[in-house]
Amino acid sequence: MSGDEKDSGDETSDKVVNFDPTRRRPENVRFAELAETARRLQNERNGAPEAVAALLDSTPREEWPCLAEHPTLRTSGALEQLAARLRSTCEKDPMEALSLSSLATTIAETLPPDSYPAVTLAQLRAHAWKDRAHTLRYLGRYDESLDAIAMAERALEPFAATSFDKAVVALVKASTLGHIDRFDESRALLVECREVFFDHADFRRYLYCGINEVALLYRQEEYADAREIGNVLLSKAAEVSDLESAARLHNNVGYCDVQLGNLRDANKHLASATAIFTDLGRPFEATRCQRGYGSLLVTKSHVKEGIEVLQSARAAFLSHNLIEEAGLCGLTMAAAMLEARDISSARELVRSIIKDFTRDGVPDGYDRLRNRFSCLGSPRRAIRRRPPFRPIRGVHAPDTLRDSSKRSRASPSTDPPPEVAWPPPEDRRPKRRVTTFSSMNEEKVAMCG
Repeated sequence: MSGDEKDSGDETSDKVVNFDPTRRRPENVRFAELAETARRLQNERNGAPEAVAALLDSTPREEWPCLAEHPTLRTSGALEQLAARLRSTCEKDPMEALSLSSLATTIAETLPPDSYPAVTLAQLRAHAWKDRAHTLRYLGRYDESLDAIAMAERALEPFAATSFDKAVVALVKASTLGHIDRFDESRALLVECREVFFDHADFRRYLYCGINEVALLYRQEEYADAREIGNVLLSKAAEVSDLESAARLHNNVGYCDVQLGNLRDANKHLASATAIFTDLGRPFEATRCQRGYGSLLVTKSHVKEGIEVLQSARAAFLSHNLIEEAGLCGLTMAAAMLEARDISSARELVRSIIKDFTRDGVPDGYDRLRNRFSCLGSPRRAIRRRPPFRPIRGVHAPDTLRDSSKRSRASPSTDPPPEVAWPPPEDRRPKRRVTTFSSMNEEKVAMCG
């Protein structure tokens, strides 16, 4: 063999896999490593809830960034607890959830490369970024949410065995894309996600895919199709006793019924959604139902009662910095005021909405909201123009529907407000039932896309 041939052979030997059994790790060694990692992760979970809670509760929120190097928080168990606390506080205090997400991503990104197996480290980082994306989407900061999702995708990309984790990230991405009207991209992701969740028997997230698809149809003004699919999913949610999904679907179907003129059905669905969210301790989801109920009252020409309900919802959103939600309530109120020829009140309200957006530095959200407010066009010129009444189209926050309220041109009704009180009395609230996943295993939920 010539020298050139020998060099070529050596170069090739460095590039191919060596199948010499004496140089491969035995399977039992690999399984032992996996088992050891599993034991370590479980040990890190033990005691983590108390330790993490004590550390956070004893530290002012503005000092939480300094905790990123604290040994108590630099474990997988601690990151799981930060994520759990983030999810439980996102609706009650979104800004606290945002602080938690910032702390979690800082910790995950600064863990040493040899602290966990590469795939485990990638999962920890991806889920931290996914939770941050969820929080940012909840606050209406959609561009930042997509940036966080890109970080999560980048962490998981090298690992083929993380299909489930990738689907969890993609579900958050699909919801965010739907909120910025990128419908085709959102629906394509939902189709992929629901297949993965069905294969892994994760029917809660499978239902979430359906809820998001109903939302997409609503935003595209396919109200009848959205309502039909929502009702099918409601029966599936009842079969698996998923109360949260049932509440979201009641809310979404209620919004569809408002658009279709089925006001009595809308009333029942929105009341059911509010009751369930209240029982689950989800106050801001209940407030979104309240916004739908206010729109329903206005649609029935009970303008005064509807504005009072919407004012309460708007105040709740503003108190927790949910500017787009509050703005949407305000625009619905302003349109009702114009319809009632209360021009001065509408003018002051629109000015207040503009001030909220410019003060909090969310011009992109303001532009989206303004563009969808078709009955008023530019809010700065709205009061002077006094245009004919048209439907409102607006942006809604995560996992629920946007409002596009249509109101009757008929003269004001003398009928009393809808008979269901707000919130509904205890004896009108839906009963909980406990069943199994059996029927969901037999067939997939019928959804468009």
